Amino acid sequence: MPLRPLPTRIFAVGLVLGAALLAVCGAAAAASCQLGTIGTQHVELKGSSAWIEGSVNAQPIRVLLDTGSSLTSLSRQFAQRASLDLHPAQGWVYGVGGRSNVYSAHIKSLAFGPLLAEDVYVGVIADTGETPTWDGILGADILFGHDLEMALKDGEIRVLMPDGCRDEFLAYWDREASAVPMSRLSQTDHRQVIKVQVNDRDVRALIDSGAYRSMIDAAVAARLGVTRETSKTPSESRISGVGPGKVDTWVAPFRKVVIGRESISDTQLLVGDLRSGHRQDADVETRIRRQNDMGYDMVLGADFLKAHRVLFSVKQELFYFSYVGGRIFAIDH
Repeated sequence: MPLRPLPTRIFAVGLVLGAALLAVCGAAAAASCQLGTIGTQHVELKGSSAWIEGSVNAQPIRVLLDTGSSLTSLSRQFAQRASLDLHPAQGWVYGVGGRSNVYSAHIKSLAFGPLLAEDVYVGVIADTGETPTWDGILGADILFGHDLEMALKDGEIRVLMPDGCRDEFLAYWDREASAVPMSRLSQTDHRQVIKVQVNDRDVRALIDSGAYRSMIDAAVAARLGVTRETSKTPSESRISGVGPGKVDTWVAPFRKVVIGRESISDTQLLVGDLRSGHRQDADVETRIRRQNDMGYDMVLGADFLKAHRVLFSVKQELFYFSYVGGRIFAIDH
């Protein structure tokens, strides 16, 4: 679920590691490299979404695991149930449905497995469109504070702390795994993007566990010669997220998608206007700026992540992944 705060991040967090060094994956690295596990957290897969149980001020909360959101936040509905005091915050958030105002709430304690925080301010999204199925979103600002391994098919994520592993291959589960350069969108936005080839053209892909399907921007697809008219498919739908609006999407065939050493031929992707939320902004100057610097052309969603075991190496700036089974790009609506 692409989501970005503007212009100020209002989530201020000091993480307390929930566990010491638990394991060293000696098979994965040279003697000087130790891949420590800070902790493991269970992930529940329901439909195409990944959920994590946690607590806010000792009250249970169920949040969406969302690497496509730069902001860890709560829904307004949960904040009201938890009797949190809301205060206006500078900035706002964007989703596919447009722009939403954001509030802040002071949290005494927040816990998601090994990720703990105390005495922090958390964003509260005012407009989530339809009533959200989530109480909150666990975003990139927390998830990429350390290296992160995701094995969604096994229902687990692991927070890792490599020591002495600057140039070592870290995909300990598969020596044949791909490793591709990875970068965050900006100094203040920790969401991660990689380069992907679609129909032999380079595009930038946001890795987005909050998106239930992988999707390519309509304007980018058009530059590749793929439009609604050339798709010849009746499969259309509308998607929603943060913000009041919805986005029209359709399914289109693509000749080839190459990610690292993995090549997917004759596949289908969801196509839609990823910049739609920015286009709905009332402020013309802000709208144009946001459309021009979104920073990615497609999203690799939960369908891709469920079909792979992945490791986000923040320190090495590498994305490791290997195929573990299932359809890489889901096409069902």
